[in-house]
Amino acid sequence: MSDVSQNVRRLLNLIGDRSTCKGCGAEIWWVTHRNGRRAPYTAEALNHFADCPAAAQFKKSSEELGRP
Repeated sequence: MSDVSQNVRRLLNLIGDRSTCKGCGAEIWWVTHRNGRRAPYTAEALNHFADCPAAAQFKKSSEELGRP
């Protein structure tokens, strides 16, 4: 594991909650942004929604989001 990868994991452990993706089983960290919304990140510092093969199953419809 590279130094960068180790540093990213340390940072994610400090600011996020470690978990496992229910769709693909990948290790993720839930990070809360300034606006209060949470997003899943991988050890590569990518938003997991961008690379999860099961991301579509978690996408909410406009109705679920309360939009017309």
